[in-house]
Amino acid sequence: AAAPRPTATPRPVPTARPTVTPTPRPSPPHVLAGLDNARFEGGLVGWEVSRGRITVQEVLPGFGAALVLTATGATTAWVEQRVAGIDPDGWYEASVVLAPIAGVDAAWLRIAWYASDDATGAQLETHDSPVVASPPANAMSQEVQLVGTGPVQPPLGAGSARIRILVRPTSAAGGSIAIDDIEFRRAEPLTPVPPPAPATPQVTPAPAATPSATPSATSAPV
Repeated sequence: AAAPRPTATPRPVPTARPTVTPTPRPSPPHVLAGLDNARFEGGLVGWEVSRGRITVQEVLPGFGAALVLTATGATTAWVEQRVAGIDPDGWYEASVVLAPIAGVDAAWLRIAWYASDDATGAQLETHDSPVVASPPANAMSQEVQLVGTGPVQPPLGAGSARIRILVRPTSAAGGSIAIDDIEFRRAEPLTPVPPPAPATPQVTPAPAATPSATPSATSAPV
């Protein structure tokens, strides 16, 4: 009789280990010396987005690369960069070129101040620029506007800031805006305008008195 062949013991199939996706960490704030990658030649380096998506495209003639911020729903979206080394006794100003692409109810620049060294924790105060919006449907050209905060002073105790560009869409279909040439810099303090001096009341001189004529003496008859 043929000898029985040994049966191979099946080896256990190795269980695939789940791939761990690291949680993205925000870029550490840099000490103020001008914003990092403020004209987006370096792509998206240095910028963080919330409630939307960002891409780099050449959509503004003459500007080269620009950041396009898209709000994907009805809620406001924003992109921002953190800055450390704020002097609470100093003055600062920020500006940006904005060009609504579609569906923009309002877009604006904001400086948000923080007491921490890394722009985390509770927000102390904000300073905003004027807003821009999508032009009428029959507009002949794209609106490109430079907006800024003007010179502003941080609140007491500020140690860092976030330079933020926000877009609020007109509807749940979303909206997008092109962003370029962002600046954040030290500024000269605003000189308070002295109040106008009170008007000096004008005194009308009293008319001079005219002396009455003295009647001549009449000679008595002889």
